[in-house]
Amino acid sequence: MKLLRTAFTFAVLTNSILGIKAEPVECDYMQKIMNKLGREMAVNRQIVAAYGDSERGIEASQALAKQTKDYRLTKKQYQKSFCEDSWSRD
Repeated sequence: MKLLRTAFTFAVLTNSILGIKAEPVECDYMQKIMNKLGREMAVNRQIVAAYGDSERGIEASQALAKQTKDYRLTKKQYQKSFCEDSWSRD
């Protein structure tokens, strides 16, 4: 998984340095990663809220911190790759 993530990050960084718009497949892949991380983050937030300072709550909190970092990195790459955002902001 780490090798795949590293290769993907390298490909995205290469495209963003060159200023090339990412292919729709890459944008879809990044969107799916963000959706997956968002779902996992929501679950871990609920676990932290329910279990607090117990061992399970601490593990969920650590996982949430890692997922938040990964989500932010993926979102930054998504924006640098000139992917279009389908959400309308009010």
